[in-house]
Amino acid sequence: MAGTLVVGEVRQGEIRDISRELVTLGLELKDAGGAPLVVASGDWPGPIALAGPHQRGNAGLAAAALRQLARAGVPVPDEAIARGIATARWPGRLEQVGGVLLDGAHNPDGAAALAAALRAL
Repeated sequence: MAGTLVVGEVRQGEIRDISRELVTLGLELKDAGGAPLVVASGDWPGPIALAGPHQRGNAGLAAAALRQLARAGVPVPDEAIARGIATARWPGRLEQVGGVLLDGAHNPDGAAALAAALRAL
């Protein structure tokens, strides 16, 4: 398995944990000079269809990952990335249905993102 690892917001120590896991898989974490590590910007500048302040970071990560595909010979135009982020749908994630707010937060990070999104509504 070879390629580029694209990560989003990283808490202190998480890069070390990611690096350890990669070593167990026989892979190596490299810095920008040796490629394959990309830390995505958490600030997507364009419109986002999905609700919640955490989606700006998710969109930045998705865009960074899609841009890396060009290095693998699968270019995705910036316009297509922007259009996808602006029109994405994710049923059951901060989705309003008949006056009921649905969300499938299923882990601590998801619950924290849901709490932050509810405060922002």
